[in-house]
Amino acid sequence: MSTAQLDDYIRPLTVHEYQKLSDFGIINEDEHIELMNGRLIKMAPIGFEHSGIVNYLNYIFYDALHKKAIIHTQSTILLDKDYMPEPDIVLANYRSDFYRSRYIKPKDILLIVEVANSSFKYDSEIKIPIYAQFAIPEVWIVDVNTQSLIRYMKPVNGVYEKIETIDNLAQVSLAVLPEITLNLSDLF
Repeated sequence: MSTAQLDDYIRPLTVHEYQKLSDFGIINEDEHIELMNGRLIKMAPIGFEHSGIVNYLNYIFYDALHKKAIIHTQSTILLDKDYMPEPDIVLANYRSDFYRSRYIKPKDILLIVEVANSSFKYDSEIKIPIYAQFAIPEVWIVDVNTQSLIRYMKPVNGVYEKIETIDNLAQVSLAVLPEITLNLSDLF
C-alpha cells in the first residue's frame, strides 16, 4: 500500500482528543510528544548540551524581559485544533495571569526558539513551515552542530520571506524587541 493510500486510512486527532489521552494517563507528560497536523510526533530526547542552551537562553531572556514578555520553556502552545507543538522556548506577550487561563496562541507569540541537535531536519523541514503558516513573526533554530543560529522572519502566505544564518561570533537581537541582544559566542 503506498503512502498516499495509507494516509486515506489515518484519522487525525484533535487537540481535545490529545488532551483527553493525557488526562486519562494514556500519554504520560514525560513522553515528550507533540501534536502536529493531527498526528502524535515523538520528540527527540533532550541531551545535556540542548538543555544547557535552553537554560542559558532562559537566563538571558529572563534578565532582559521583566514584564515585557513571558518566557515559556519546553511547554505546549496551541496553534489550532490540529497543532499543539512543544517548542524549546516561546517568548509571548506579557499577561499578568501568566497564561493560567488559556494556552499561548499564535497572536501571543513574539519569538519561538528551537534548539536542534539531532532534530535539525524535523525542526527546519516540518516545524518552520508550520510556524510560517500560523504567521509566527520570528523563529530561531539554534543549530548545535554548526554552532549557528538560523533566523526566520516576515511570514507571508505561509512562507518566511527573510531567512538568515548567523555564525557563532555575531550578536543577534529580537526583531520585536530590538533592545534585547544576544552574543552567540556565549551560547556555544
